[in-house]
Amino acid sequence: MGWGRFGIGMNHIELSYSGYWAEPARLFSLKFGGIRRPTWTAVFADAGRIANAREPDPDLWRETTGVQLLYFLTPNHPDYSLNNPYRVLNRHLNRCVSTFADGHSESVRASSLGFQHFPGRTADGRGARGDAILGIGNGNYDERWRWGRE
Repeated sequence: MGWGRFGIGMNHIELSYSGYWAEPARLFSLKFGGIRRPTWTAVFADAGRIANAREPDPDLWRETTGVQLLYFLTPNHPDYSLNNPYRVLNRHLNRCVSTFADGHSESVRASSLGFQHFPGRTADGRGARGDAILGIGNGNYDERWRWGRE
């Protein structure tokens, strides 16, 4: 089997880490208890390389066929924008099949996962940019994001 045959990806960088770039103290340190809303947080979802990466509405993202991978990026990853736009997408009847941290699966609209709300705001109005592991995030989360740990 060659590359480009996968249709579901894991949430990267929020819920998976790579030994290549992760701080050793944080490598593999995420535990279920570290996810504040496990019924809300997407771990796996339909994913692929997005052909129209500049489109702000996730429900309108179109997949580039044959170049799927085993992860999707969150907006706080430096390659999210244009260089490596592997993202969630609506693949089945305009829905994105997703598995959440508590183990349940659900068919949702890609827009319901909140990627379009980045950068965001915390409940008390501070700027939110997600995990700071790659230097883009600030450790704050927006309540509309269904892809972050907080």
